[in-house]
Amino acid sequence: MSTPCHALVYRDVKERVSLADACQSLAGELEDFLQVRDEESFLNAFLRAAEIETALTDSHQEPFLFTNLLARDLVGNSSVQAKIETAEFVLRSLKSPPDKQLVISRPEGFAFYGLHPLDYADVLNEIDLSGTQPIAVIGIRTIGLALGHVVVNSLIQRCGANREIQFFSVRPTGHPYDRRCEFDKEQQHRVLQFRQGRFFIVDEGPGLSGSSFLSVGEALVALGVKHEQITFLCSRNREPEQLVTPSGAERWRNFKTVVVPNNHGAPRATTDEVFEYQGLGHYGDAVRRRINALATAGFTAHVSRAANGFSRAVPVRGRRLSQPDLSSELLDRMAHYLACRVRLFAVPLEAVSRESLANMARFNFLQATGRELPPDFAVPLERPVIADGQMMPHTWLQPEDGGPLLKLDCGAHGDSHFYPGPVDIAWDIAGAMIEWQMSEEQRDYFIAHYNESANDNVNARLEPYIAAYAAFRNGYCRMAASSMAHEPAEQARLQREAERYRCVLAEQIRPVAAAAAYE
Repeated sequence: MSTPCHALVYRDVKERVSLADACQSLAGELEDFLQVRDEESFLNAFLRAAEIETALTDSHQEPFLFTNLLARDLVGNSSVQAKIETAEFVLRSLKSPPDKQLVISRPEGFAFYGLHPLDYADVLNEIDLSGTQPIAVIGIRTIGLALGHVVVNSLIQRCGANREIQFFSVRPTGHPYDRRCEFDKEQQHRVLQFRQGRFFIVDEGPGLSGSSFLSVGEALVALGVKHEQITFLCSRNREPEQLVTPSGAERWRNFKTVVVPNNHGAPRATTDEVFEYQGLGHYGDAVRRRINALATAGFTAHVSRAANGFSRAVPVRGRRLSQPDLSSELLDRMAHYLACRVRLFAVPLEAVSRESLANMARFNFLQATGRELPPDFAVPLERPVIADGQMMPHTWLQPEDGGPLLKLDCGAHGDSHFYPGPVDIAWDIAGAMIEWQMSEEQRDYFIAHYNESANDNVNARLEPYIAAYAAFRNGYCRMAASSMAHEPAEQARLQREAERYRCVLAEQIRPVAAAAAYE
């Protein structure tokens, strides 16, 4: 077992919505498909339906049957006309949904990691499916529900209607490094019915521990299923010795693992375009809207939607900046850029999880320094935004044509599965000061120009955010370094960065006093 890095860097990316609003969003995706009639739009509708079904399943409500209908036409050789008929049927069926609240969890693989559901259909071509024994597919929520529907419908097409195939989903619980899976009575009954068959467990990952896969596989074994009947369908290959869960290597090797190929990657680029993954469907659309709003304001380059969750952009030739480039002109540009984000990307106060952010800072501060922040440590909140989150020097470009400085990598990080999520703009102010290693004079100049441009007074909010930002970056770098033993040079770089952030934290003597004064 590898030694786990104790750091909080991931956050729960969830959204509370009404079922009516969720169904309206699905209807919008279906209407888009009926207008353009392409595979990408149909896929987007499937992803929306899977979100709704996952939320309903998590809250033990009635099943949402439309995901499977859309998956059937998504993976098959269905004609455009068949997809149109399915879309029209689902649209008619979405009328007047009951008044219920849902918690939508964002599937990380589709939103951040370039995972495409049809890759899970492709992988079945590499698996021997001969025989007549029944097949059970178990999807691990969140993303495993959508992937499971794809696998089930692909199996039906491969094996024919006479093969008994079933699907259900589970959500293991407990510590991320030691998940536990408990089947309910109905699921236990279904497993016992299929005990002599084959079982495919479907999810992205494995992550650092692999314990979600292991928890489901071992729950099957506890009901009498043999290890050799069970196959993990996963999105990445991880050496068993790297798994940070008790006896991870030994347990993982008991099961057969099939790694899904990435067949739906970036489109083929020409010499005058580049592609960047920004999320399938509406996940990527939200990122592109932010980028293009900043491009219209003159701070970055425009992008357009390409296939498979990628964005297309025309490359801008120029030079990436570094710390010695810091100047009054650059400080002005950064101040106006962050003021622009305040205007463009403001979010409601309730969108910010202040207590979660403060808990992250407390935990990582303790791990980095051996000291505890006082229990009343808080992060003030006055200008909540979708932050940039990447204010490092190398994310700024000086175009070779002499045009204004451009901000790169500016659309995704403020609302990703890493901290901070929606946050006060003070997070980016603090990040810029730390990453550019500003002198006191430079900080004063930068803050004054931001305050003037944004009609804000961020000064009183900064100290707690310096602590929170440095605590997050220290934890992030420590975690990343712990997984880079196979690349010593990169591991050493990350360790140096972690130490730099630790030194920032060591200087934070008054963060709580500043927060208390603001409150």
